[in-house]
Amino acid sequence: MREIIMHIGRHKSGTSSLQHFLVRNENILANLGYLYPKSMRTPKVAHHSLAEYFKNSYQRKCSDEEWMVLDKEYKLLLKEIDGASKILLSSEAFQGIKPNIVESLFGPAVTIVVYIREQFEYLISSYAQAVQNQKITLTIDEYEKRFFYDYFSFLKSWKSAFPKSHILVRIYDRKELVDADVRADFISVLGLEKSRFAFDVEERNPSIGGILLEFKRRLNMVGFESIISGRKLYEVLGKAAAVNPSLVCGIYWDLELIEAVDKKCMESNKLVCESYFPERTSLFKRKQEFYEKKAIIATFNDVAYTIDGIIPGIGTRLLNLISD
Repeated sequence: MREIIMHIGRHKSGTSSLQHFLVRNENILANLGYLYPKSMRTPKVAHHSLAEYFKNSYQRKCSDEEWMVLDKEYKLLLKEIDGASKILLSSEAFQGIKPNIVESLFGPAVTIVVYIREQFEYLISSYAQAVQNQKITLTIDEYEKRFFYDYFSFLKSWKSAFPKSHILVRIYDRKELVDADVRADFISVLGLEKSRFAFDVEERNPSIGGILLEFKRRLNMVGFESIISGRKLYEVLGKAAAVNPSLVCGIYWDLELIEAVDKKCMESNKLVCESYFPERTSLFKRKQEFYEKKAIIATFNDVAYTIDGIIPGIGTRLLNLISD
């Protein structure tokens, strides 16, 4: 009987690192009986196109042309997985689809693997990525009000669609992952030996924080593209963080914000703990660093100076935009 293992994220839980690892080792996986399909992988590492297909299957919001492309890719996927006994699928975008659609298309023999992250840490990481990658101008307090924390309802929807299947829930915390590595942890979930696989330097999405993040948020309020493209700015800010680590340090998180998040998560986390981690007294262990006051050791001038060192004059021009 065919078995499908779906890694559904969640976001900001080492998904990119894991997906690059699966691509790197797809031949080894194949020799062990696991197919990591090439079809519907976007961009060549994760099955984001399949997630789009699921989203559009019963409530099409894409154009006819886009649907034709998705439908063609889906048929190629079905052809590729035909005859395979174990199929691995991975996309953090799966977390945003309706599980019953997956069940109707793939049947009940689906194992769900999901990594969940302590919610305040998840919030911070998600916020940083949103400001860095998009033109988000919200403060973290404003962003928090739109954030989804209810893991129990999320997991319940998958359990309802696949009542007889395994829902494997893992804690995304390096102290709890096998070898402090989500790749090794996932391999252990599959029951495979780590020694069989190739582990390159871990792939991570670069992220920014501290005064560098606030600098980007201010830039999102103005038309910086006349000076530098969004893609190039993303690259430059990542280099600035590497060149001058002080630019991403010094943030102290307001205790009222932490308490607000805790209050929203308390009941849901309790239910997840009882359902999936009965041996634990609490679902997560928060890092002490969130409570420690830190001096702000860098300024916008430091950011501009560092960027000028990467591309002469650009940092100063960007600073002038947000200083006017």
